[in-house]
Order: sequence, then structure tokens, then C-alpha cells
Amino acid sequence: MHNLFSVCRTLNQDKAAKILGKDFVLDSTTGVTNGTLARSCLYMNDTYQLPVDKKLVLTWQHLDRLHVPALFEFERNEIIWKYTGVSNKYVENHI
Repeated sequence: MHNLFSVCRTLNQDKAAKILGKDFVLDSTTGVTNGTLARSCLYMNDTYQLPVDKKLVLTWQHLDRLHVPALFEFERNEIIWKYTGVSNKYVENHI
């Protein structure tokens, strides 16, 4: 559940087959979103051992450090943990 987000249809159509940090990075006014997506990518990479190169993982780690989670992201992580027993350590590491 840590990788599921509701988004507007046009954003989803535009970014659906692209990878954050490789094919796109959102503009600087959406820093919270970049950080949230980066933490989701890091979580997915760790959980499912995705075949991504180290440079891309370093980009996600940089975005994670650069854009700290908003309160909503902490709350969302807590809710997912309550229902699934699984937490995103990349959100927790900012506490």
C-alpha cells in the first residue's frame, strides 16, 4: 500500500510508464511530492528487489533527504501500518 497514491488522470497518463529520477523529476514547487514518490520508490526497491541501477537509487535517496515528509505522509504511514503491520522505513527515518 505504500506505493499506491490517488492522482489526477492527466498526471497518471503522463507519468504512468516513466520512472522518477530517470525519466522525470517534478518541478521544484512540488518538493513534497518528489520526496514522497522517492520514498515510495525506495520502499518498493527494498521490498521487491527491483532491478534498478545504483545511480537511480542514489537519486531517490537524494530526493528523500532533500524533501522531508509532510505531516500527512507520517499519518498515512501510521494508518497503513495499523491495517497491514507494514511500515515504510523511509518515512520513519525522518522522525
